Amino acid sequence: MKKWVIALLLVAVWGVVLAQAQDSEPQELSFRGFLDEDEPFIDYEVAFDEGQAVLLVAEATSGDLDTVLELESPSGDLLFSNDDRSAYSRDSVIGFLSDAAGIYTVRVSRFPFHDNSGNFRLTITIGGLEVLQPLDDLTRYRLSGDEEMIESEHFVVYYTTRGSDAATEEYARAVSTTFEEVWYIQLEEMRWPQPPMDSLTGGDGRYDVFLGDLINDQRNALGVTVPRVRVGDNPNSPLLETRAATSYIVIENDFAEAPDDDVITLMRSTIAHEFHHAIQLGYDYRDEHRWYYEATAVYMETATLIKEQDAAAFVSYNFDYPELCFGTEVTDPGVGILIYGDWLFIQSLVDTYGEEVVQKLWQNIALYDGFAALEETLARYSDDVPTALTRYRLQNLVRDYDLAESFDATVFLEDIIDDTGRWTFNGAGIQELSANYFELDVRAGDYEVSLARESADLELWVIMITDDVAISIPLGQEGVVEVGDQDYTYLMVFNPTYDDDINDCTYEEYVINVERVNDAPTSEGALTWDATYFEPLNLRR
Repeated sequence: MKKWVIALLLVAVWGVVLAQAQDSEPQELSFRGFLDEDEPFIDYEVAFDEGQAVLLVAEATSGDLDTVLELESPSGDLLFSNDDRSAYSRDSVIGFLSDAAGIYTVRVSRFPFHDNSGNFRLTITIGGLEVLQPLDDLTRYRLSGDEEMIESEHFVVYYTTRGSDAATEEYARAVSTTFEEVWYIQLEEMRWPQPPMDSLTGGDGRYDVFLGDLINDQRNALGVTVPRVRVGDNPNSPLLETRAATSYIVIENDFAEAPDDDVITLMRSTIAHEFHHAIQLGYDYRDEHRWYYEATAVYMETATLIKEQDAAAFVSYNFDYPELCFGTEVTDPGVGILIYGDWLFIQSLVDTYGEEVVQKLWQNIALYDGFAALEETLARYSDDVPTALTRYRLQNLVRDYDLAESFDATVFLEDIIDDTGRWTFNGAGIQELSANYFELDVRAGDYEVSLARESADLELWVIMITDDVAISIPLGQEGVVEVGDQDYTYLMVFNPTYDDDINDCTYEEYVINVERVNDAPTSEGALTWDATYFEPLNLRR
């Protein structure tokens, strides 16, 4: 099935000039290199004086190389990073004002999430503020014909009626109207902070939107949000952020190639998704856990427009791979699609703690990196990451979600246990914060279910479903399950271990022992779920 992507381009950012640059004759340095799987990056050490303006440009000169630029301070801290300099280019650019003299490290690398290689040219221009003048041309989205504008209170929509990006005025006005509607819902009703606007860097204070032929130009993208200028703090929020950034959005110009006949509905859900990326960039433009961005943006489609959403389309793929570590992109066969389906985890948090938990999470993303932001958020509710992910994996099995009727999928069933003895996985095991599911299809009676000692880090749960009610009971390493007149009985093996490197995941192997017992006390401590939308699990074809 073809996947249509609504995305955030991380990270196309240059540093905003906050002080007067030195007056000096521009100096240009040029380097060349080759990157592939065997040599994925090259570092260059360059001396900058305090107050110098610096423009770094990495350009691919052969092959299909997708460059990434990073700049480290003399103390080794990452100052800026840039993947794609604009929504139509895979080259990279960073512009900044040096606030301290010293030896800086410039790294040119290849984008890690797809195969690419080739030659590149790195150009470093050092001097006064004039060296930063090309930034607008390098980072602005360029349409295929003369620009026309639809202006509204908070947005300027740029479009053209010529070339590959051609759009109609009627469609451009519908886009403009939808952006204003989404602004009102997400900012005025939901009380999210306004994203940083380009008035901070010389613009007119309204948000820029472009209509372009993304489906053909951006690997089936429907919309992209491009971080542009790192401003540090977002003055529109009560927090003191350090990695807030301005941005612009590009929306597909006509959706002519999209599979959905309802172009307006698809356009509206894309706008709800992309505008929340703009809000997110007001908190932090470059947390390495990209799942935060996509999972929240997909969830916000459902929260903003209710039925006009594309979120359900990502569930089937997500449910097919419950054994992969949570938040991963590298081990995902779809190379990044799983994190869109992780919107259900955000929904699970909302179902447990209310809508305010999402803003609390993003406030912590502004302050903490990786899982620390989620840990800090959950701690406010006396909760933790393994417990929240266990709840999420159980909720997925039962399909206890308001939109579950439209999912057209269940989590993948690992195997059917139909007798006593030793049972194990059919694949490779389970990775961090992931799960396998087994149906327990044995005759009525009491059964001791246990994990072998080599599975010491893993946990067992039993889920019993009768009519529209599901009960889940923690077994830990072992417990007794009473199989009786329930409609379905399942076992879940869960891996509660995790670390911040979500793209270096490890499979844990396990063995389940099932034995018939008599007069043994059954395990207690249940969670109850609404099983109205439950459907029996199916083995992977």
